[in-house]
Amino acid sequence: LAGAAQEPTTASRLHALLVARSRLPVASGLDEPPTPDVRPDEGHASRRISIGYGRTDGRSFASIVVRPAYHDLLDPQAGFRENSQVGFFEFEARRHVDDDSLQLERFDLVNIQSVAPRNRFIAPSSWDVHVGIVRRRLPDGRRPLVVELSGGSAWAFRLPRLRAVVVHAGWHSELQLGHELPRSWRLGAGPRVGVLADLGRFGRLHLEAQGLWHLEESKPSRHLRLEQRVPLTRAMAVGVSSARQETLGEVERQFGAMLHVYF
Repeated sequence: LAGAAQEPTTASRLHALLVARSRLPVASGLDEPPTPDVRPDEGHASRRISIGYGRTDGRSFASIVVRPAYHDLLDPQAGFRENSQVGFFEFEARRHVDDDSLQLERFDLVNIQSVAPRNRFIAPSSWDVHVGIVRRRLPDGRRPLVVELSGGSAWAFRLPRLRAVVVHAGWHSELQLGHELPRSWRLGAGPRVGVLADLGRFGRLHLEAQGLWHLEESKPSRHLRLEQRVPLTRAMAVGVSSARQETLGEVERQFGAMLHVYF
């Protein structure tokens, strides 16, 4: 009975001790979570319209690109998840100068890519997926629209002494469907490597090379693309690009410049 009578007293003393301890001006010892320099609502607007000029195989064209949402690898990263891309319903239309023709160049239903660097503690996955309609050059010079489904996985690493540079390498595959293609379809796979660099006030740069071996084709397809985008304001950026695409033995070279407006 004596022990039972003392138990509430001991509990009350312990409670009083904890209350007194909580009033002491002592730091918790835990680091405060870092506050981002730019909040998500302070980044660029998710809609974008782009106008530009370029040349492909000696033909000049003016282009307009409309992206309802959301963000890509070369957009300003402030306020967004770094090195990630999520795009929906983006399309590009071109008007060729020589014959004044207007054509749909591509329509991206879904275009997602993650370039997540690994380190000794965590090993996130880098991957991409694309579903849409694109123009591809054929050996006879035609550039029909084909349905394209592609995707892959990769490993990404930051360079030890250049933390703003991420190198990624992996495996990529694609399926193209179209009645103007040989056999009305093409299926291929191969390696893809790239370098993604943050250049500070000079924006971001992405260099990517890819080789694809397609079924029942003796020559691989090769793709090399270099693109840089420089922000001017929160709502505006300029970009330049150069690409070399070899498909079915035919080489297509292209370069262009664009003005991007976020709204």
